Amino acid sequence: MKQTLTKGKRYRIEGPAYIMVLEGELLALGKILRPRESLVVPKAKAMTIEVLEDSTVEVRLGDGANIVEETEEFIPPEWKEIVERILSYEKPIKAIILGGVDSGKSTFTVFLANSAASRGLRTYVVDSDIGQSDIGVPTTIGLGRVRRPVTTLSQVRMIDGYFVGTVSPAPVMHRVLVGTSILVDKAVERYKADVVIVNTSGWVTDAKARELKWNMILLIKPQVVVALERSNELEPVIQCLKGFKWLEIIRAPALPRPRTRSREERRMLREASYKRYLREAKIRTFNLNKVGLMGATFSNGVVLPRERLMELQEMLGINIIHAEETPDRLLIVTERPLKGSVAKAKELSMKFEKKVDIIYKGFEKGIVVGLWDKSGRFLGIGVVDDIDYKNKQIRVLTSIRDDSEVGMIQLGQIRIDENGREIEKLSSYVL
Repeated sequence: MKQTLTKGKRYRIEGPAYIMVLEGELLALGKILRPRESLVVPKAKAMTIEVLEDSTVEVRLGDGANIVEETEEFIPPEWKEIVERILSYEKPIKAIILGGVDSGKSTFTVFLANSAASRGLRTYVVDSDIGQSDIGVPTTIGLGRVRRPVTTLSQVRMIDGYFVGTVSPAPVMHRVLVGTSILVDKAVERYKADVVIVNTSGWVTDAKARELKWNMILLIKPQVVVALERSNELEPVIQCLKGFKWLEIIRAPALPRPRTRSREERRMLREASYKRYLREAKIRTFNLNKVGLMGATFSNGVVLPRERLMELQEMLGINIIHAEETPDRLLIVTERPLKGSVAKAKELSMKFEKKVDIIYKGFEKGIVVGLWDKSGRFLGIGVVDDIDYKNKQIRVLTSIRDDSEVGMIQLGQIRIDENGREIEKLSSYVL
């Protein structure tokens, strides 16, 4: 439907919504929208636009979406002063954005990035929120360049990334730290960035979360940390950093009226991201004699001789199609699911004094994996379709175009179905 918007007014849009400017000018997070330009607000997100000139727009609202006149300014006035302050630093500028869930970290990141890009600065964003990644796909950290103002980070194309393998940072803090640090360094050294902004996860309220944020700051050594607070929830994170002469900590107000997303809405956003990323994916077959498999016992250990295989088969009472061990683990693959496999694995662990995993043929289907090229650059994600344990081949559904460039496949800790729905979280080294 067409709608007329009056100059000087503000409108709050709750997604899913699509706005096309037919006449006039709108302003969204520092980006001016002119005729034939459009704005998309995803489901479970919100945005406020300011009408710069009397405008006519085409509005399409999805289920649960809304557009209403807004009296309050969407961007806190303090944000504008903070952005000016940050952009006055010596280049290259490195900034880390901290805040709790739905505090406005992504919105501030877009506002800062737009302000930098509008001034002709080479501006890059590292999106380290692996559960709600906008630049990358869930399970990854994404690096993208903001060449011109955008209205959401999802409009920023990922030019590089790092596979973490799950959507929660708690069990993989080391990967989040390594991946974020690597991508910041690439932005500065390879892409010659003037500004690098690190958007972080909303996990801030316990000891492990503080450890993650502290170590990220120590690794990256930004000139500035922006702490988006509603009360004093970030004080335990930032107070201990006040003695560093190379670091400025800027406290900023969180968004006054955030669009709070439920756990279900967050899951739906991840599901939509998986589906979008894998829309044109094809099955690729990789020979594990030539391509490495990271995070697995399979293909990295010693295959059990027939005598030991027969002994295990007799103990378990089921046909074993593959068994392989490393110094600390034993992997047993049966032809079908084994009743009581967890208890029997614990029993064998005590007997052999190493961790024993008992899985079945087909267990591997749906596990998310990361693919790296032969130079160690992240190519993208995929989903395991099948493993031929006898011939050491793995079939992966992936959107990468040149499978001959793949040098390593990294096993993730999430299983999804054909619709992109997360159906299981796994421990490491399940294969």
